[in-house]
Amino acid sequence: MSSPSASPAAKRSRTDAPPGAAAQATAVAPARRSPAAGAAPGRSPPITKTSPALAGLRPGKSPALAGAGLRGRSPGTAQKSPAEILSSKKRQRTPPSADRRDRPELPWTDLVCVGKGTYGEVYRARPDDARRRTQGTTVALKKFIQRDDDWGFPITTLREHKILLQLRHANLIRLHEVYSPSSSYKSPVFMVFEYAELDLEIVIQSPVVRTIDEPRQKSIVQQILEGVHYMHANQVMHRDLKPSNCLITRKGDVKICDFGLARSYKPGHAYTLPVVTLNYRPPELLLGCRHYGPPIDVWSVGAIFAELLKREIVITGRDEGDYLQKLYALCGTPREVDWPEARKVCKHWREACGVRGVEDKVTTEPYPVAASVPRRRRVLEAFAERSEAGAKLLDRLLALSPKKRVTAKDALDDDFFWEGAPPLAAGDRSLPWDCDLVRASRDDTQRSQARARQKKAQQQQAAKS
Repeated sequence: MSSPSASPAAKRSRTDAPPGAAAQATAVAPARRSPAAGAAPGRSPPITKTSPALAGLRPGKSPALAGAGLRGRSPGTAQKSPAEILSSKKRQRTPPSADRRDRPELPWTDLVCVGKGTYGEVYRARPDDARRRTQGTTVALKKFIQRDDDWGFPITTLREHKILLQLRHANLIRLHEVYSPSSSYKSPVFMVFEYAELDLEIVIQSPVVRTIDEPRQKSIVQQILEGVHYMHANQVMHRDLKPSNCLITRKGDVKICDFGLARSYKPGHAYTLPVVTLNYRPPELLLGCRHYGPPIDVWSVGAIFAELLKREIVITGRDEGDYLQKLYALCGTPREVDWPEARKVCKHWREACGVRGVEDKVTTEPYPVAASVPRRRRVLEAFAERSEAGAKLLDRLLALSPKKRVTAKDALDDDFFWEGAPPLAAGDRSLPWDCDLVRASRDDTQRSQARARQKKAQQQQAAKS
């Protein structure tokens, strides 16, 4: 039986130690100071000599914490300052080569950034020998970067990947593969597309391209309609057609790209608002219709065709209200006789299209566009000088009622493609311009316009002050 003055630590030591160690610990016990020698009453004195039972422990580790693998601080150990801890960590730091993994190399070389967007960047690159047979000599890498504040991979990218795997057509951009250097969630993801040197917006705005002849105009519009018809035949809406999403290769082939907003559709279903860039948005979306379908893409094709004829955006607007009024000025004010179902499917019909003073409104929700006076349609007279047959096709593409709007399939049989000079054949579409010079001149024009706008804003601010 142990003496009452023995500490709990000593009891555990004798119990846990081997038989021989207990005798040695008993022999050492008389050397300890008694409570009368200066220790506080009721408290066991500190151990002055380490027992063999504790000899196997590392310094700074208590017996009670030893089995749990936890670090403890011995009673006599002084606490280090933050500066000393930091300096010790710096001295104990391992060299970078010891714990840094070798970063895997990409199977593409000569990466050149050609564009930036919300979720990443686009590069022009050359594939390695193993991929060159299937991907060609040049590809476009769409790099997506996962940020810490993201909730996951962008849904638009997943939707684009799914749809592009289903659609294979000469006038739709081809997705070669999806590549990630590592399995980490922070690792960038690359979507590998076929490469196109220009897009239609650059061709329209570049001062190097002085004129676009009618056969080339027909070829561009025809290829866009063929791609749109293929999408609609496979129950897919693009929902963001515009010139910058119509790529053009050196051979003159048009490739529709950017399927981030595209989705499959079923008749009668309600879909998201808003979609389609404002300058190419059809009237039914502006009036609040959610039961839309493929006709919204046909309207966008008409807006692209009008921009190609005039070399400028035809219907512009600072916001939805301004854009809608300019749309009325060109295409006329919708009437219930021409668009009878609009009252049911467009909740902003009366607010945006009715005459002032009309009491029978469909909804009382506020709308930013005040009701305007009726305006007549003037699409034919606005574009007849450019191309009479083209103006007739444009009038069918820009019909206000979605049910009266021509389909992409019927538009391909329009007289515009059969009268006069035929569209350029596949082997005769090569661009007559230097693609690098076309892009550089457009970029210079945009920079000069931005400087002019900034200077004008500064002058207006100075005049107010």
